[in-house]
Amino acid sequence: MKRWIAFGLLLAGLRVAPGGTAISTAQDDSNQRAPAAISYYDFWPGTWHQVVDEVVEEEPRFEVQRGLHPNSFEELWHMDGYEAKAWRVWDETAERWRFVWISEEGHFQIWEERKVGEHWYMYKEFVIDGEPVLSRQAFLPQENGTVVRTSEHSRDGGETWKLRFREVLVEVP
Repeated sequence: MKRWIAFGLLLAGLRVAPGGTAISTAQDDSNQRAPAAISYYDFWPGTWHQVVDEVVEEEPRFEVQRGLHPNSFEELWHMDGYEAKAWRVWDETAERWRFVWISEEGHFQIWEERKVGEHWYMYKEFVIDGEPVLSRQAFLPQENGTVVRTSEHSRDGGETWKLRFREVLVEVP
């Protein structure tokens, strides 16, 4: 296990140049995270609890930490009855957020993130009862420090949306 951790730390500090030459990036500060899109999820690291009827739930809903890259996040989701892990990263090449989610039951999902107004939403199409349904979720930071998580479905390709659920989350140190 210690070898894998050391190997991961070594890889985190290296990148490969054209031709296969390793270049140290440990001191690379070229990404100043200035654009608003890149810093959108800066609020996200922490332990987030759901607020139900104005009461903060005892168990966390999301535990989030920064990933290997400063613009990436590793997330542990505590859902009703199961857990999942997710990875969110700013893809500099595509200039958008990417999101991958894996549940303990073996569900694997890749969601596309799109900017809607000032916020980033995750989109994925599912087939429900033989019909394509577009799903989207967002984690919307609020001025009071809470985060609103929304989930919506569209059965007309995104022309109209129906709210599935809305959760209010608060960070608990």
